[in-house]
Amino acid sequence: LFAPLLSLQVPADRYPPLNLSPQRQRQKTLESLVAILLELAEREPVLFILEDLHWTDPTTLEFLSLLVEHVPAVALYTVLTCRPHFQPAWHHRSYLTEITVNRLSRQHIAPVAEHVAGGKTLPEAVLQQIVEKTDGVPLFVEEVTKAVLESGVLKDTNGQYALTGSLSAFSI
Repeated sequence: LFAPLLSLQVPADRYPPLNLSPQRQRQKTLESLVAILLELAEREPVLFILEDLHWTDPTTLEFLSLLVEHVPAVALYTVLTCRPHFQPAWHHRSYLTEITVNRLSRQHIAPVAEHVAGGKTLPEAVLQQIVEKTDGVPLFVEEVTKAVLESGVLKDTNGQYALTGSLSAFSI
């Protein structure tokens, strides 16, 4: 079942063809993957994380549907992330908890940016640009802060950064 999934050639004399329809082979493969996770969870707790469900393909969603059915019976902690517009078929289950993570506010963006800046204070104008350009998305806060630090418009002065050029010198 797994050889075709992994694009592996198998010797026909050792492993005869399965003679399954493509749909049945896909179903058996998904069931086998779920069985492996469940068996692992019977031995010890398992943390299963899958991010960005809004970009997943139908087969992955089918796999997750099979897996979610078994979550209450085993020590399997499943963390799935997605954007708010994504609504999986299984989201209304008593054993599932949905947590909405909102965008960062300005008061939360500043500490993240300062952390990326090595604990040094950023000029107010730079921080304002970071707030406006990132829309409160933590990864963007980190990456935009790095871009600003690498742009050469800041100078390290006594544990804080000072603006040495125009903010328009870099584009995001």
